[in-house]
Amino acid sequence: MIELSKAPIIASHSGCRALCDHPRNLDDEQLKALAEHGGVIQVVTVDSFLRGGLPERRRAIRKLAQRLGIPTDRRRPKLEQATEPQRREYRAAFAKIDEQYPMPDLDDYIDHVDHAVRVAGIDHVGIGSDFDGGGGIAGFNDHSEAPNVTLELLRRGYSEDDVRKIWGANLLRVWRDVERVAAQLQNQP
Repeated sequence: MIELSKAPIIASHSGCRALCDHPRNLDDEQLKALAEHGGVIQVVTVDSFLRGGLPERRRAIRKLAQRLGIPTDRRRPKLEQATEPQRREYRAAFAKIDEQYPMPDLDDYIDHVDHAVRVAGIDHVGIGSDFDGGGGIAGFNDHSEAPNVTLELLRRGYSEDDVRKIWGANLLRVWRDVERVAAQLQNQP
């Protein structure tokens, strides 16, 4: 897309492949190309984009539910249909799965922001959430927890101007650039 577009592009639902090898994540060369063409990556809160090992976690949870005779749907055990002894045994075993395959949290998320900033630069990184499509992590699970992101960015040494860029100024700059290119293309004979 970068090579084909006359305007900068937005990678709105991505993370950094250097930290998590997910096909939707951008590798360092893609991050550099995005920056060179004025674009922005919106680091998203989808767990499988932030930390590896989650397919193994899901398999382990399904196997546990099957072993205990707890019904499952496509994604998770139906604990409401389990007996109390099944739920007790499930919770005890689940703690081990959680320890072996931890879910990503705010630190993992900001690690992706940090990496993108190091590779692409502060002017090419933004916040993505996907809260209406499966996004959300511990510490940034919905919009009410957005201040946690700001506090962690400041704790890690980002300036207020950097935080403003990450929270939306970079995206708005790209949006204006795209509108300018679109207007120029419309005015060409």
